[in-house]
Amino acid sequence: MEKKSVSVIVMMLILVSIFVSEFSIYPVGAETVVLPLPLDLREGLERQAQCMHTHDPIEPSVSIYTDKYTYHASDTMHLGLDIYNPLDDPVTVCVAIWLERPVSPIVVILHAHAVTLPAGFTYSNPNFKSFVLPSIPSGVYTWHAAFLNPATHAILVEDTAEWQFT
Repeated sequence: MEKKSVSVIVMMLILVSIFVSEFSIYPVGAETVVLPLPLDLREGLERQAQCMHTHDPIEPSVSIYTDKYTYHASDTMHLGLDIYNPLDDPVTVCVAIWLERPVSPIVVILHAHAVTLPAGFTYSNPNFKSFVLPSIPSGVYTWHAAFLNPATHAILVEDTAEWQFT
């Protein structure tokens, strides 16, 4: 059973990587693409976007990070992702990754429902995704990664990575 859960998680991360490879922070043209979300999830993410949640070090954790703070057009951003379940039991969560932009709505990159993290599960990838940044509006952007309660979509654990585009 545990091998199946690990395979499902690895497959999910591969699919996310493929999906994210099609993602453009600001697509070419005048129109911004915003993925539709259930109203309760969208409101919850927007309400909690400014919150930095702390967590017990013996709980499952997620970490998102970039390779540097300041970026310019045509720079490559390396987005890292770490997931860890130190518990002796599997944990089921929703996994969400989204980008908070300076003046636009958030863009959800991933919202995977009811993902089971096996006991002792570790995933660490400093090159989870790489982006060649187009010319986008200057400002402070923030990546968010979170585990959500599968029933309520309340944020259980969240990490953020702030970066600036000039």
